[in-house]
Amino acid sequence: MNPERLCILKLHKQWADRYLLIWPVFALALLAAFGFLLEWSGIGAAERAGIVALLGLLILRSAIWQAVGLAVARVHMIVAGIDLER
Repeated sequence: MNPERLCILKLHKQWADRYLLIWPVFALALLAAFGFLLEWSGIGAAERAGIVALLGLLILRSAIWQAVGLAVARVHMIVAGIDLER
């Protein structure tokens, strides 16, 4: 892998990692607030299962951020004229 290609990959991977670190803090605060409201309002456990489903979606979203970061790196390399087959 040539240095230019490696530099582009690192740049976009770092971008994806930064957002990946910010989002879980926000997501956990959101889930905690939502869980507190459900507990306070007296909603049963079956309805609270939605929180677990939401957590699963948030984990999936984290994986998508990583994929987007690498996809943007690939587009950047195509635009820059870097041969991806080498």
